[in-house]
Amino acid sequence: MAILACGHHLGTQDISDCISCGQLCFACYIKHKCRKDMQISMYTIVRDEENCIAELLATVEPYVREMIVLDTGSTDRTIEVCREFPKARVYTTQFNDDFGAAKTIAMHLCKEKWSLNLDADERIDSKDLDKLAAFMKEAFRRTNEWEVFTFPRKRWADIERRNQGETEAYPDRQPRLHLNNRNYRWERKLDEQLVGPVHYLNQDEIVIHHFQDVFRSDERKKRRPVARFAEDGGAPIICVC
Repeated sequence: MAILACGHHLGTQDISDCISCGQLCFACYIKHKCRKDMQISMYTIVRDEENCIAELLATVEPYVREMIVLDTGSTDRTIEVCREFPKARVYTTQFNDDFGAAKTIAMHLCKEKWSLNLDADERIDSKDLDKLAAFMKEAFRRTNEWEVFTFPRKRWADIERRNQGETEAYPDRQPRLHLNNRNYRWERKLDEQLVGPVHYLNQDEIVIHHFQDVFRSDERKKRRPVARFAEDGGAPIICVC
């Protein structure tokens, strides 16, 4: 097996191309194994994220079996962008100023054994996703012991990652990879907390990079959530995939 970059790694869509040509590089080998072994759904809630959602989906797609995108009222091309990804399942719902409720809806739409939650303005580097692929093989054998994995999160003020923000909060561990369990839920309308799991494990080798304001327009920054919440019930979900 060659370790040089093969045609698939350079842009071919079907991994069978590089398998048949006998030039399967290490990156493709890892992603090929992930497609077989990593029973993971990624889920995210979005609104007007056309500037950043494509990069998130493109980075994560080779490592998961499906990507659940719950749109809460986009007026830009977010939905159209997401539908370009074969593994994306796109849904829409009304947003009731409750991030915990919206995230719970998206979580319960997942079908795979494990669920990975990321925001549209968050990233996990490919090298860390490769680590996750190896790590999950052990996790699949120990589901009675491990329910949730927390990852440290770094906040950045620029896309080049020169200026790290809120360093006093680091490692700011986030419970983002968990078993798919209908009894789990996200609570709190802001700063959501995962409720239900018992067994947590810190996995500090895999880092989430957060670019909260990097992709936001000035208008979107003004719309950042404040303490204004609706008290009405749940909203219907519509699949647009």
